[in-house]
Amino acid sequence: MGTPRGVTVTCKVQDSSDNITYTDVTGASSTHNVTNTYTETEIAVDLKPQARYVRGVVTVQFNGGTGPYVIVDAHGILGSAKTYPV
Repeated sequence: MGTPRGVTVTCKVQDSSDNITYTDVTGASSTHNVTNTYTETEIAVDLKPQARYVRGVVTVQFNGGTGPYVIVDAHGILGSAKTYPV
């Protein structure tokens, strides 16, 4: 119990061919020790070689105590279309 000395947030991308068993995508993870209220990270992933189902996973760990809460937000943005609109 008590106020934590820090907060660690881990973000990663996983894929699956059957939407049941997921595995981590190599090179698609990021871990940060949050030291202020505005910490952000970006993970760029080429989805072409990935399996059919893709998801983002965020894990929050309080270091040295328990905290009241952490607000985490994630966005998936698809870009670089194969064919651009005319």
